[in-house]
Amino acid sequence: MVAAEWDLQIQSENTVAKRGRSMSAGTQEQDQLVPQIPGFTLLERDALLVGSGGVGKTLAALGLSYQTAIGNPNVFDRADEIKPEALGATLWIGTDGGDGAY
Repeated sequence: MVAAEWDLQIQSENTVAKRGRSMSAGTQEQDQLVPQIPGFTLLERDALLVGSGGVGKTLAALGLSYQTAIGNPNVFDRADEIKPEALGATLWIGTDGGDGAY
């Protein structure tokens, strides 16, 4: 009745590609979360640093960006090296919590 009222088409076949996956579907390779900097960032995923003012978010972001660019394991006093194929550039978008935060 709702479909008829709103002129919605009900199809028996799905002709549209899925945009998500169901809980029963297996995990695809592109859905795997691969660490880039273990404990900090994931390969080819966004990272977001949130915290109060003055706690070091900008300094941490600079360190993560530096380590992502050159793979230096000494940035956070850790022995983790980034694999050469996982090195890359970063995009920093910062705000001081003013109008840009909204």
